[in-house]
Amino acid sequence: MLLRFAQRSGALLLEDIDWKKYNSENSISGRRDGYVEAYANLIDKHPYIADRYPDVPPT
Repeated sequence: MLLRFAQRSGALLLEDIDWKKYNSENSISGRRDGYVEAYANLIDKHPYIADRYPDVPPT
């Protein structure tokens, strides 16, 4: 949803950090296979991302 909004309306980058990352046992980035699965799901839903960012290897 945020990617769709940014694509239509643009995005503003701020110097201030307005989020914090916390570690948790069920985090998708905590385990390598969780990250890969989440990335694959993202590309399945938004295939244009792979074309737009060719330096990021596909899963």
